[in-house]
Amino acid sequence: MENSQQCMRGVWLTAHGDFNKLEYRTDIPKPSPAKGQVLVRVAAAGVNNTDINTRIGWYSKHDSSAEDAAWTGEPIRFPRIQGAEVFPNLIRQIEHGLVKPLVAKTFQLQDITKAQQRFLQKTHVGKIVLTIDTRPPTIQPGVG
Repeated sequence: MENSQQCMRGVWLTAHGDFNKLEYRTDIPKPSPAKGQVLVRVAAAGVNNTDINTRIGWYSKHDSSAEDAAWTGEPIRFPRIQGAEVFPNLIRQIEHGLVKPLVAKTFQLQDITKAQQRFLQKTHVGKIVLTIDTRPPTIQPGVG
C-alpha cells in the first residue's frame, strides 16, 4: 500500500515505443525540491506533439534509435513523467513569493483571439496570460 505522503500518481513513460510504454502508477516516489526549486502539484495536463514525439523516439537523428532520441541528442532516462504542457496549481507558491512568473501580456478570456495572434507573432518573452473575470455577470432586463 502506498504512502500518500511519500508517493504520487502519474503516468510513467517506461521506454520509447507505442502506448504500451505508458503506465499509470500510484506509487511514484514524490520528489523533494532542492534549494531554489518548488514542487508543483499539477491539476491537469495536456498531451502535445512534444510528448508524443518523445514517446515514439521521433527526435532521434538515426532512425528512432533510443541512443539519441531527445532534443539534446543525449539518451532519455526511463522511467520518466512527461508533461511539456502542464497546468499547475501554483497559487500558494506565487502568493508566498516563491515563484514569480514572467508575464509578457495579459488578456481577458473573451479576447482569446487577440492573445493567440500575439502568441503567433513570436515576439513575446514570458507568458501570455488569459484572465477570467470572476465578478457575477450583469443581468440586463429583456436580454436573453
